Amino acid sequence: MAAQNPPALKAVFAPYGYTDFYRDKFYHGGILAHSFLTNWSKHLAGVRVRGWSQEGLGEEEYNRRLAALRRNREILAVPELAAAIAAPEKGANPLILDVLLNPQDGPYWQERNPCLEDIRVPMLIGSSWDMYFLHLPGEFRAWEKISAPKKLIVGPPIYLDRPVYQYAFESLRWFDHWLKGNDTGYMDEPDVRVFVTGGDGRWKTSTAWPLPETLWHPFYLHGGGLLSEHEHWPHEGATSYEDNNYNARGGAAFATPPMVERTEVIGPLTATIYASTSQPELLLFASLWDIAPDGTSRLLTRGWLKGSLAKTNPETSRPWLWQYDFTDPQPVDTTAPQRFDINLVPTANVFQKGHRIGLRISSSDQDPAASLFDMLGQGHLLQQAPSWVTIHHDAEHPSVLHVPITEGNRIGTYMSGGTGANRMPGAPATPAANSTSWDEWR
Repeated sequence: MAAQNPPALKAVFAPYGYTDFYRDKFYHGGILAHSFLTNWSKHLAGVRVRGWSQEGLGEEEYNRRLAALRRNREILAVPELAAAIAAPEKGANPLILDVLLNPQDGPYWQERNPCLEDIRVPMLIGSSWDMYFLHLPGEFRAWEKISAPKKLIVGPPIYLDRPVYQYAFESLRWFDHWLKGNDTGYMDEPDVRVFVTGGDGRWKTSTAWPLPETLWHPFYLHGGGLLSEHEHWPHEGATSYEDNNYNARGGAAFATPPMVERTEVIGPLTATIYASTSQPELLLFASLWDIAPDGTSRLLTRGWLKGSLAKTNPETSRPWLWQYDFTDPQPVDTTAPQRFDINLVPTANVFQKGHRIGLRISSSDQDPAASLFDMLGQGHLLQQAPSWVTIHHDAEHPSVLHVPITEGNRIGTYMSGGTGANRMPGAPATPAANSTSWDEWR
């Protein structure tokens, strides 16, 4: 609506909006997120839906793609998707089929996305940190592309009751300014407000996003599950795992030594992973964790990437945000390690002294879910063919996580407390006392 700029629309208070249906909602990193789609469609009882694809693709192409879906092992392994394919015209199934029949970015998705650059109406946008799988990425995209007067609020990871009455006073001040001309002081306040988890639960304000003081600090993946600011030693080797639907959906977990000081992390993260696989497709799921001294871990955010759609767009990418066209899929080369650049959805967290930064790389999204939102962030289409995946981390293949440090850890404390003897090549990372879930993953 705002992109249409109707004369009667004077201001918008619009938290919780995704701005790219393909990237934010249905294809995370090019990987189909079917759980939200199928669960949502169950609520559409008694509907009559006219799908887009039959007319948009043309009858011949529609039938060709539908026939291909009926031979797709990954699709047919999900009962709800198989049922939709079997009865494509029934109930809400045309909506499901539209998503399945358009697995790359294209006209179907672009028709549904707002042209953010066209918005001239004042906008207040935002989300909460637990919405990394749906609303949150689109808010930061909107923040970057909207040139109209704007404010951004990202709140704590809790679900707000619709119609978000917790923001009643915020919205009242916003609308009083733009609709009544009352000087509420709102526009004199900082443009960006984010809630920081992991510490004393405080808000942080800024004039820009990402925060101007951000230092993207490299944390390299090493042998023995170590995540360290120290660059790679020669010939460190690699870490491998099995991705097998019939045996084990494995992964590789890495963690820093305990932080020697309070370290604040706010902003987008990127991971460059050098990986090889035995299959011409590779799914990469990256998750960021805050690991407490007692070994318990808390999921902060995730990132996803489908190997066949991993080509980045150098013209639109930034050092802290890779851009993908998600078109023209190409088989993954199985003869040598390949580079994959993954975006992790922004987060805001304080790693207290003694806590560790954890990164897990896998080819599935079956990490333990501690909350409803962790569970909703799962449910992606997985490979049925077994594969052996190797994460390379050596001087020739420098797999690395870039972490947006905004306070603390400014001098590169990669030996973490002077225990350098434990950080030599091949030495295991020192586990926290009573560590369970994280060390079991490793």
